[in-house]
Amino acid sequence: MRSPKVNEIFVMLFSLYVWFTLTVEPNLFVSTNGKSGQIYATYIGMVGNQGNLAIISAVVSILYFANLFTRKYEVITLVHIIGLIYYLFISASFLINYPNIAFGVMSMVSIWLFYDLMKLIDKAEEEKKEKILKKNGIKH
Repeated sequence: MRSPKVNEIFVMLFSLYVWFTLTVEPNLFVSTNGKSGQIYATYIGMVGNQGNLAIISAVVSILYFANLFTRKYEVITLVHIIGLIYYLFISASFLINYPNIAFGVMSMVSIWLFYDLMKLIDKAEEEKKEKILKKNGIKH
């Protein structure tokens, strides 16, 4: 098992928080729908219902936990992309309901997650380069 990065812990715990919140409050969408009207109803319609989003949140958390047991960059990168998409989707909910507070916090974390994803891709490409150089007997 590799040690988790801060962003992995963050997305894993955030998705658990969303799962728990949606599981405990069965009428959460109904109670917040009036605040934003049709925009929020359309947003929720993208995943179907609250139960689906709770399941998606649990799956994201499980993927991040399982991801800690691999060192394959392709798998790690795929899970990070899924986590980024999930986080951006959840961020949209916060932006619809709490635009002033959420914009700063959510956009900063989104940028941080995207930046970490780019670093991960760079690291994977660097390892590929090193393998090719080593295979061809070229010292770097």
